[in-house]
Amino acid sequence: MQGAGNLNGTGNALNNTLVGNSGNNLLNGGAGNDFMVGGLGNDIFVVAAAGDSTIENAGGGTDTVRSYIDWVLANNVERLELQSSGNINGTGNALNNTLVGNSGNNLLNGGAGNDFMVGGLGNDIFVVAAAGDSTIENAGGGTDTVRSYINWTLAANVERLELQSSGNINGTGNALNNTLVGNSGNNVLSGGGGNDYMVGGAGNDTLNGGAGNDTLIGGAGSDSLNGGTGNDRFDFDAVSDSPAGPALRDSIVGGFAHGFDRIDLATIDANTLVGGNQAFSFIGSAAFSGVAGQLRYTNYSGNVIIDADVNGDAAADMQITVAGTNFMTGTDFIL
Repeated sequence: MQGAGNLNGTGNALNNTLVGNSGNNLLNGGAGNDFMVGGLGNDIFVVAAAGDSTIENAGGGTDTVRSYIDWVLANNVERLELQSSGNINGTGNALNNTLVGNSGNNLLNGGAGNDFMVGGLGNDIFVVAAAGDSTIENAGGGTDTVRSYINWTLAANVERLELQSSGNINGTGNALNNTLVGNSGNNVLSGGGGNDYMVGGAGNDTLNGGAGNDTLIGGAGSDSLNGGTGNDRFDFDAVSDSPAGPALRDSIVGGFAHGFDRIDLATIDANTLVGGNQAFSFIGSAAFSGVAGQLRYTNYSGNVIIDADVNGDAAADMQITVAGTNFMTGTDFIL
């Protein structure tokens, strides 16, 4: 394109080369694997084939790709807009990008830089790695997820947060019914409002349910579990989630509400000496009698320690501390 006017160019079914001028151009290669070169203006590239490519020099305006396919922004292009309704993905570059999803299920990954990511109507995934990243979702815009490599608080209308890698990072929910999933580091997960489902992962985690009827799963490590208000469930899926010993066992803190909160041990096989998945038998504060599957409690300095014997040796294989109470009843458990 010649001159400095704001001109547009469209290719045909061949593999085209389209070159813009110094104005604001819209370059649409059409069918074929097209090579599009922007100029000094604020240019728009329309891409629809995996073999399409775009070139922009540094300082060449604020440029946009409108893509009908999975797309990774080339250097010096600032904005990506996914088109139509397909389940396609968009990835940024080292700049501060704006990524805009379509009505399908999109994965938006800003890459380096402080990126602004906008989901659409689908079930979208946002990947964040910089404190300056931000996400936007409208109400009713699907069930959406943030995968975060840093401390992160969910923006409004995003339902799920998954902490990535192995760093000691933290995650906070919003007013919705959130799912918060930790990584292998030591995480603090805070649910906020809503009925939240929280999974700590492998580290020594702190889970704070906040308001609502929450489910807290510490996972491996020595975890601190605070359900907050509401009818909360503390879910243990394996003996290894809370082994015996002061430095190993999990602690339920913040006030266990008898008759409202429950400790769920139903997934654990209470008797490892026989096949199948047996339920525990709650024996109150009585001593173990050498029968596998017994569950008891002891009152220790104003707290309760729950003991579980899964092999019949009359010793605790699993322990859980419940702070601020001096008794447990059978109705406090799901066995």
